[in-house]
Amino acid sequence: MRRMWSRAAAVLLCAGMLTGCNRLMTWTIFDTVHLLEDRFGGNSYHSDGDWPDEGINESEDYIMDGQNVCMLEAYPLDEGVAPILEELDRRLGNLMNSMFNVDDVRLTVDPSGNVVEASLRVSRYLGTPPSFDGGFTVDWDSGEQLLTYYTAGTLYSNDPTGGYNENLSADFLNANLAAMPADALQSVMPDGYTISFQAFARPQAGEPVVDMRSGAPQTLDLSQAAVGFYGTADGGPQWTLTVEDAGEGNQQVRFCYAPAVPEHWIGNPASYTQKDVIVADTGLRYTRDWGETWKALPSQYNALAQACLDDYTDVTRSSWSISDEEGGPVAFLLGGNDATLVYSMDDGETWAEEFLGSTEDATLDRRVAQLLPNGMGLAAAGGNWTMGSGCWRALVLTRDGGQTWETVSDTLPGERSICGASVSEDGTIMISLETASQDNWPEVYVSTDWGQSWLPVNMPWTDAELQEVYWIYRLDSLTRTESGWTARFTQEPMGNWAAEFTATDLTGYWQSGGRVHIQS
Repeated sequence: MRRMWSRAAAVLLCAGMLTGCNRLMTWTIFDTVHLLEDRFGGNSYHSDGDWPDEGINESEDYIMDGQNVCMLEAYPLDEGVAPILEELDRRLGNLMNSMFNVDDVRLTVDPSGNVVEASLRVSRYLGTPPSFDGGFTVDWDSGEQLLTYYTAGTLYSNDPTGGYNENLSADFLNANLAAMPADALQSVMPDGYTISFQAFARPQAGEPVVDMRSGAPQTLDLSQAAVGFYGTADGGPQWTLTVEDAGEGNQQVRFCYAPAVPEHWIGNPASYTQKDVIVADTGLRYTRDWGETWKALPSQYNALAQACLDDYTDVTRSSWSISDEEGGPVAFLLGGNDATLVYSMDDGETWAEEFLGSTEDATLDRRVAQLLPNGMGLAAAGGNWTMGSGCWRALVLTRDGGQTWETVSDTLPGERSICGASVSEDGTIMISLETASQDNWPEVYVSTDWGQSWLPVNMPWTDAELQEVYWIYRLDSLTRTESGWTARFTQEPMGNWAAEFTATDLTGYWQSGGRVHIQS
């Protein structure tokens, strides 16, 4: 399983699911929470709803992550992911009785044709029109009888402008799983197989597939499937399930279906964010064209991407930088305790890396990367602040597209971690620093001499509250405009609202420009 309870758990206290919260809890990663282990002597609760005598309750579990004994046994493939979601729903107090999307699914099917393991991500939606409210990553193992779930405070890659997408609904996934020729698969893959679904996985035009739009084949021949006997991809929207043989043959076949709502498919600028990333056990992929095409980070950096999954929750929006221009620069700040910037000025034709340092005992859970087409760029990283030892933090800058880097960590103002940073095309730098947990707003500083000195900036946070943005975590971007400056501050990775501010002078009067909804 990807994450275990012994690792730091992401506790979503003032984010996503708990709406109306107006008090900022710094970041989404806190010290490891062992409520089940420490408070209740290691007791776990069962799927029949029996709680330990000492008082753990559904509302407490609602805001925490956990690994729990699960009595859910192996079940037939045609039930899809419904049994897992029903079990999760029972544990979380009918949390799932609303619309939700499922993506990045992996199911393990045994030689008897039963699902025995699963990993999936779930995003929940509320309101009219439905907007993103919160999410989970879920792992289930029938052999170990464990159900593990972790909260996810920001949107996942599949979410169209924060709204519900019928193409990624659990009902649509379950219907397509039920339509698979299970008997035929079992006959050609007698050792079992895995079925995976990723929201943006799409076969290239001409690639051999099993075209399910005209129905499932009664029998299956893998050698014929490999040469396109059952169909080929047409390059258009095709909803895809990939099946891999668990035996020594290691064969693979892709089943393609018509999407539920073609106009809401990937590549549609009206439905999807232009730039996004997917991080999985197999590495990192990124897009800059609304999910139409994806490029992969070179495999030598997979361990750095995997470390983000193992030691953190994911690669959040602040951790990567993808230019709008085709062929433009990309950058990703990765690593577990070792902060490493991986970047390319030519959209992946050539790659380089810059090591920012090691957090040692601190958790590397503040990461910022930015690389502009004119060569200006920065990377910032930090760990948890403690009263006794402060915090580890680093800031490096480049003016020449990463050919050389300058470390300016020693000149940083304040004492807490950098939670946001941005450099404009003329080299002006703005940063945001975390504040105490009872504060709703970060500290903000600017530098016009390449990080040698810093001036404080007073943002009109009370004006943001009038726009129903009750707290802000970090700076997202600083942009030079014809009339002065625009700075965007976001709740990411704990929420999806942002507040924009404008000014004619960096250290002068800033005014609120309203709130916007963003994606991670």
